[in-house]
Amino acid sequence: MSQACPVALVPRTVPLGGPLDRTDRRIVEALTANARLPMGKLAVRVGVSRRHCRLRLRELESRGVIRGYYVELDDSALGPHIDAFVRIGLPLNRADACRQLETVLMELPEVLEAHLVTGESDYLVRVRADQVTGLTALITERLAKLCPNTQLRTSLIVRTLKRA
Repeated sequence: MSQACPVALVPRTVPLGGPLDRTDRRIVEALTANARLPMGKLAVRVGVSRRHCRLRLRELESRGVIRGYYVELDDSALGPHIDAFVRIGLPLNRADACRQLETVLMELPEVLEAHLVTGESDYLVRVRADQVTGLTALITERLAKLCPNTQLRTSLIVRTLKRA
């Protein structure tokens, strides 16, 4: 009676949990282009067996390299809405204001993205509202009242040329 020996189908070139090796990068690149790619096709593109591809994918998910799979929507299908970038500048030396702002940004459903940035502003936030009055209310009633002397600059998004 023979015992099964563990066989490495494609040897790892880096330690488990370390940086991504070539196989991991191929998986990530293929899924970035099409997150709905069936496992068989993904394995073929990466050049490994389905089983090995599945194991690698689970490892990437458990390590947090792949944190989720998303749907890209056609904005026109969502009905009328207005998107804008809001640049937020906080007063100097106001760590409490930063924490408070970040908490609020994470909770507001109108906030699609929020980034701490360098330059003239402290934060760059992408927001969406159903109409101009909703955008105005978001800016004047919620964001502007968070901290005295907060600077807000808003730019309406007319058209998106490229999205990641």
